[in-house]
Amino acid sequence: MSVADSGIGIAKEQQTFLFSEFTQADASVARKYGGTGLGLAISQGLIRKMQGEIQLQSEAGKGCTVSFDISAPEAIYTKLTPAVFEDKTMAIVGKKILLVEDNFINRQVIAKMLEPSKVVITVAEDGLEALNILKNKSFDLILMDCQMPNMDGYECTKYIRENERKNGTHVPIIAITANAYEDDKQRCLNVGMDDFVSKPISSHDLYTVIGNVLS
Repeated sequence: MSVADSGIGIAKEQQTFLFSEFTQADASVARKYGGTGLGLAISQGLIRKMQGEIQLQSEAGKGCTVSFDISAPEAIYTKLTPAVFEDKTMAIVGKKILLVEDNFINRQVIAKMLEPSKVVITVAEDGLEALNILKNKSFDLILMDCQMPNMDGYECTKYIRENERKNGTHVPIIAITANAYEDDKQRCLNVGMDDFVSKPISSHDLYTVIGNVLS
């Protein structure tokens, strides 16, 4: 399997470091383009556990191609029915949710998970867009990604809480974070978030945390 993009690419002298945890080709990448530098390290670890190997081909300014080969048995697909979510959706049926997430796939996954609850979702692709939306709309809940370009979830939450202190309101904010360490979770709480869900997100965790925050 291979995945190719037409992005900023990676210089050859920097490629050897990219399979190390918390490493990016350029520290400015996370702010401008998003991402934490964990993706390739995690992917390599998973592929090696399946007796495979990952390869990277790239040039600066010309995009990347990442490929791997593994042997795996055919998966058995079990379709989940809406009844699985019946009890969990009651707390959020019809609620208005602001989803602040820069990754299109992540937005689609979260929206699909919440579909049985008939929520009304408004999307913002970064913190700045979220703040602009909040000037004209109110929500029952905000799902806030922590790592985003332009303005991340931590900074956005600080602005929201500062404005709320002036007008006496409070909207629950749930962090969506790829960082599962206690220090990272505490940082979410310190900036004013009410709770957090770690990536990769499961429907059970998402509904449980939302139910707890809204109850």
